[in-house]
Amino acid sequence: MINRLLQQSLDPLSLDEHLEEALFLILSIPWIPLEPKGAIFLIDQKSGHLILQTEQGVEESIRTACRRIDAGNCTCGHAVASGDVLLNTLAEHPELCPHGEEQEGKHLVLPILFGDTSLGILSLYVESEYERTAADDAFFRAITSTLAGLVIRCQQEEEIRYHRDKLLEEREFIEDIISRMRTSKRFIDTHLRYLLAPMEKTAGDILLSAFRPDGTQHVVMGDFTGHGLPAAIGGPMISDIFYTMTNKGLPAEEILAEINSKLHHKTPANMFMAVGFLSINPTRDRVTVWNGSLPPILLFREGVIIERVESDNFACGMVETLNDASTSLRVSVGDSLFVYTDGYVEEKSDSGELFGQERFENYLSRIVSQGEPLEHLQEVLADYRSSVEQNDDMTLVEISC
Repeated sequence: MINRLLQQSLDPLSLDEHLEEALFLILSIPWIPLEPKGAIFLIDQKSGHLILQTEQGVEESIRTACRRIDAGNCTCGHAVASGDVLLNTLAEHPELCPHGEEQEGKHLVLPILFGDTSLGILSLYVESEYERTAADDAFFRAITSTLAGLVIRCQQEEEIRYHRDKLLEEREFIEDIISRMRTSKRFIDTHLRYLLAPMEKTAGDILLSAFRPDGTQHVVMGDFTGHGLPAAIGGPMISDIFYTMTNKGLPAEEILAEINSKLHHKTPANMFMAVGFLSINPTRDRVTVWNGSLPPILLFREGVIIERVESDNFACGMVETLNDASTSLRVSVGDSLFVYTDGYVEEKSDSGELFGQERFENYLSRIVSQGEPLEHLQEVLADYRSSVEQNDDMTLVEISC
């Protein structure tokens, strides 16, 4: 019997369904003269009342009267208050069970205890000639102990589900706020083609673009450590700094210094942002490139890579003051620059092999030389990883000169 209860407790059922199945098994015990009726009550921890959870074969009048019982009232309430097993003859002790005064037989009430905590009672009806034995008491203690474990586990699972659902609801609310904050109407996509492939609703990658009043275009690619909500938190702050200072006509080095300062002093110590900052002059024949911990920024001419601007700076937020290292590139009409986050080169196949920088550049060169849509790169990566899920945010931008 105990093994059957334990086995049944492994089924993915609700607490009420578990208790209904358990009561059915208990009432089928062959060696105790049980009437084919019984009930399980659990204590409402807020009010202290016994609440009827499940019953079988109990008269309608008793179901109605006993749906909610005060602790200390009747046999069931006394069993909860005392923690003792109680057995009374229904007809002889109506004061203990007033709703059973016209019934024959005996009422057996067994507290369901978890340590010193009373969780409820198992209410059974036995034939009049039944006499309790020590063996019966030990057996019923094993049953109620099993029920207690079942109740605790189901209640804990229910509480976990409640808090999980609440956290998911709050997360979706926060994600929606951050997404709204990150989606700026100040973003200008002139001269740009780009791909955005976040792992989650909120990404750790950011792409910003705006023109200074003098016609200089500023483009920023940012990749925060990690992905998802934690990585996305810094995006709105960086976006506001970038657009405000660009619209004021401030140079790239001042904007970078402010971004770095805010990240260094306002975010957790383990939050950094790899940054590619490009400043294209008004005549679009010169580009100043600042690369802080992104993969090489690529300059294409006639479908061929003619320049790779490697990272020569820390990611923003790592150190208090950045150096001024930057690369100035002379460009021509038809040239294009590609800035991208490391999610592309670090994508893995189902065997664990990295997509890698060389393979990435080869496919990108083919796309550029043949004038294919950038989306073809996403298709290549999807085929490469096969059944493996994407493991990082991926963002890429092409800037036409």
